[in-house]
Amino acid sequence: MPKVTKIEVQKKNKERFNLFLDGEFEMGIDIDTLVKFNLKKDQILEPSDMQNIQEYDHYRRGVNLAIQYLSYKKRTEREVIQYLEKNDIQSNAIQDVIDYCYKEKFIDHEDYAESLKIIIIRRYLLFRVWKKDYLKSLLKIVEHGRYLYLVLSIKMMFSYG
Repeated sequence: MPKVTKIEVQKKNKERFNLFLDGEFEMGIDIDTLVKFNLKKDQILEPSDMQNIQEYDHYRRGVNLAIQYLSYKKRTEREVIQYLEKNDIQSNAIQDVIDYCYKEKFIDHEDYAESLKIIIIRRYLLFRVWKKDYLKSLLKIVEHGRYLYLVLSIKMMFSYG
C-alpha cells in the first residue's frame, strides 16, 4: 500500500498541492481535497482511498471550471454541461457539479430568463424610440421591474405619437 511521503504547494497555483506517494509524484490535488481526506505525511493509503481522492479531485476541478465559466455571465445548465464536457470532465462528476451549482444558485433559470427579458426590452426600445429623454425614462422603468407601466407607456407613445 502506498505511503504519502511528501505534500508540497504547487509553484503556479498556491491553492493546489503535489501529492507524492512512495517518493514519486502521484497527482495534483486542490486544498479542499487535501482537507476532506485529511492527507498528511507518512499516511498509508488504501487503493480505495486513492480512488476516492481521484474522483473527488476530479469533481473539484469541475466545480472550479464551472464557477470560472459562470463568473463572466449567467448561463443555462446546458451551456455549463457542454463546457465541462469540452474540458474532459467525466459525466458522473458533471451531474454532481450541476447539482452543486443549483444548490449554490450559480445556475438559476428564472433569474436568467428575467435578465433576458430586460435585454430584449432594452433592445426593442433602442430600435423603436427616437427621443433620447423618453428612452432614458423607459429604460429606468425596465431596470426597476415595472413592466406593466412600461407596456402602457409604449402603447401610449405609439398611439399618440
